[in-house]
Amino acid sequence: MTERLLTEKEVTKIIGLSRVVIWEMRKRGDFPQPLKLTPGQTGAIRWRLSEIENWIETRERAA
Repeated sequence: MTERLLTEKEVTKIIGLSRVVIWEMRKRGDFPQPLKLTPGQTGAIRWRLSEIENWIETRERAA
């Protein structure tokens, strides 16, 4: 089965946090890193759905 890849917009909608908060958490290592689909800093990025779901479950257990 192929893993579903999420855009930044989809991730923000699923987890309910802004893109700025997500980027800050990424810098700290508190959020999954996206896949870079194209080279360069302005390239397309996507997150694996399974990693986002795992991140949500981990946060729910910690609460």
